Amino acid sequence: LAFLMAHDSDSFNRWEAAQDLSTRVLLERLGRPPEARLSQSELGLVGAFRKVLSEPTLDGSIKALTLRLPSEELLAQALEPVDPDAIHQARRSLTRELAAALRDELTETYMHNRLGGDAVEKAEVDRRRIKNCALRYLVSLEEPDTVALAAAQFDEATGMTDYEAAFASLVDIDGPETERAIDAFHERAAGEPLVLDKWFRMQAMASSPTVFERVVALSRHPDFNLANPNRARSLLYAFAAGNPLGFHRKDGAAYRFVGEKIVELDAINPQVAARIVASFNQWKRYEPARSALMKAELERIGSHSRISKDVSEIVERALQG
Repeated sequence: LAFLMAHDSDSFNRWEAAQDLSTRVLLERLGRPPEARLSQSELGLVGAFRKVLSEPTLDGSIKALTLRLPSEELLAQALEPVDPDAIHQARRSLTRELAAALRDELTETYMHNRLGGDAVEKAEVDRRRIKNCALRYLVSLEEPDTVALAAAQFDEATGMTDYEAAFASLVDIDGPETERAIDAFHERAAGEPLVLDKWFRMQAMASSPTVFERVVALSRHPDFNLANPNRARSLLYAFAAGNPLGFHRKDGAAYRFVGEKIVELDAINPQVAARIVASFNQWKRYEPARSALMKAELERIGSHSRISKDVSEIVERALQG
């Protein structure tokens, strides 16, 4: 797989080999201590990543896709019971190890593609994609100089693609640069509802350790309106369906928070509430403690005296398996 990823003449085959190899490596890492030495598979993956980064025949878009690790949601599909913390730790540690091993190559890739316009021509799109892929890996190291790259790009970006990419990298970590970027993005989004939706959604999907507390605070933000379907989806659905780390907290606080918002939203917009409650559907597949907490929250939602048919049908089917 590493050889195919590094050398196959068909770019789709390279991407497929990368996804297969990365998935196997990540599943092997589950339960291993972060400081464990790299396995042969992991060393092969590092070498293949290096080859892809330096391959002149691949465009930036193909490179970015090939170097993207499988999502935590995809990894969870291969496991039962699912332990979201273990999956996140495995993916985070591999990301950081790849970034550390390939720091020089990633930095060179970023700097080589740093300057350019915001045009939609293929060459410019390719340049931005590989640049922002390299940036995401570098920022995962959480070192002052790599975080500074994202902060500088955020400040200097003239187009939304680079602006969002830098913001997404910064909200995954906690620090003064993160808070400054959040405030600046909000100021820029003033009067632009769709941009403001992005502001809520990107924070809700961040992998920061404090993401749940941030989401709770955002639900009380003056610009958050539960009656606005787009705004409700951008925060609550993005968090429940798109952030396994935050939603599946061990203490069940996120389940309770989302459940309460579902009941509140159900009285306003049952269709959106039903979409969000579906995030609990796979409760049986999780490890016992989380499974019990999710089931209890479904039962609590279903027992509400004025629950809509839209939500109750989803809850009943989930509980019946």
